[in-house]
This record gives sequence, C-alpha cells and structure tokens, in this order.
Amino acid sequence: MDVNNNNFKQEVLESEIPVIVDFKAPWCGYCRRLEPMALKLGEELAGKVKIVMVDIDKDPEIAEQYKVMTIPNLMLFRGGEKISSVVNPTSRDAINKWLGDNGLM
Repeated sequence: MDVNNNNFKQEVLESEIPVIVDFKAPWCGYCRRLEPMALKLGEELAGKVKIVMVDIDKDPEIAEQYKVMTIPNLMLFRGGEKISSVVNPTSRDAINKWLGDNGLM
C-alpha cells in the first residue's frame, strides 16, 4: 500500500498494529531490489504487521519529518511512534533479524 501526506496519519500513526514504512523512490535501484522482499513480508505477516510505501519524491515532507537521509529505509512504527529503522538492508535475513530485534519475528 502506498501512503502519502493525505493518509500517513491514518494508515501509520493511528494503526492498531505495528507498521513498517518503506521509504523509497522509483529511481533507486536498491529500493527496487527491496520492494519484492517487503511485499512478500507483508503477505507473510498480514494481520500482525502492516507494510506501506512512501515515495520520497512525491511526499518529501514525510521523509523530512522522519529525517530520511538514505533510501531504502525501513522504519517501524508502533502506537504512533517511530521505534526503529534499518537503512538499505542487504538481505531478507537482515530484515528478519531487525524484526526479531524488535519483537516481531
């Protein structure tokens, strides 16, 4: 699911379940490499964790608010608060470790 300035608050900050925000851009090769992993993860964790995408070119205000300096950048939100982030994870194992470190795996 893509989120933007119009629905970020509702979909991320007000979510009943934890949310992983994938900050990305269409010109970013690493982002395109990560996207299939993020989508698969969203399917596997459906109902436990929501995964959404933010295009930093279309919605730079969100990226600026959360100080996104490098993409891809995965941020975990829980209860409306940013809990943790991982920049340019190198593999699905790295993502799983990050999720495990944050009590989601």
